[in-house]
Amino acid sequence: MQRLKFLILLFSVIILASALYFVSYQVQLRVPLIKEVTGTEEKYFYQIHSWQDFVPVTSTVKLKRIIYNRVGKCGSRTMIQLMVTLAKQNKFKVIGSTRNQLLRIGLREQVEFVDFIDQLQAPFIYHHHLHYVDFKRFGSLQPIYINLIRDPLARLVSGYYFRRFGDYREGHRTWNFKGTDKEKNQTFDECVLNNMTECVDPAKIFYIVPFFCGQESYCRNPSKVAVRQAKINVIRNYLLVGVTEELEDFLFALEALLPEFFKGVLNVYKAPGEALQDKITTTKTLNKKGPSAKVEKIMMKKLELEYDFYNFVKDRFRRMKAELKSASS
Repeated sequence: MQRLKFLILLFSVIILASALYFVSYQVQLRVPLIKEVTGTEEKYFYQIHSWQDFVPVTSTVKLKRIIYNRVGKCGSRTMIQLMVTLAKQNKFKVIGSTRNQLLRIGLREQVEFVDFIDQLQAPFIYHHHLHYVDFKRFGSLQPIYINLIRDPLARLVSGYYFRRFGDYREGHRTWNFKGTDKEKNQTFDECVLNNMTECVDPAKIFYIVPFFCGQESYCRNPSKVAVRQAKINVIRNYLLVGVTEELEDFLFALEALLPEFFKGVLNVYKAPGEALQDKITTTKTLNKKGPSAKVEKIMMKKLELEYDFYNFVKDRFRRMKAELKSASS
């Protein structure tokens, strides 16, 4: 009996000793490997407390591409003049399209447009009256989208008179208004009160939202669905959308977010010089008359969807502006 107990104890000791040896051997094998991995990670891994803490030994600056799919009669001519003025000192290109009536493009043309933008040499700002195009859909890198909008009724009134009388550029430039002299000289108030299609047709006055909703067919029709998609795109796909009523704040935000392009833009805008001031002034619409209180009340209702989107953009812009100003103070 004693011999059996001794043998069991001896067997247990042998098993334990073997197990300890096996574990020790595995550890000896793994330690060099762990040390090697740790050494490799140390070459590429850095702990930083802020983005300013770390300056890599070698760096490649990612050249940026900006698309300004500008909305008609929303200060875009002023913006373009500022961009052109800044282009030389900040070393980027301003590229514009003359296909101003091409707001909506088919699927094949979207592919061509994406390929065209991809082939342009950065850094650049491309501007065009064009509804939003989703680059990601075509497997391409999304450019930085920016835009500027305006109070919907103010924009509609400005567009109404611009089509008739143009602006001060090139000797009272107009868009060759097609209509009688009576129709041309009709005020915006008269157009609304006479229930003219140009001023009250929902499909014609639903203008701002489609620029942000995109190229889908439903984006062209006045609906809450189109407004919702436009809001989603502003959140997900636009770096910044401002309002013309707060243009200086919009320029401040651009300079804060995209200094490679807009460094100095506020100074240029506040002290433009005679040549630039003349270019900005001559883009103002001729013979424009504001709506009466009665017509304003009528149109606020008809433009309800446009104002829904406009107020969303304005509120969002003001929050972003406050955050940027807080960070810079």
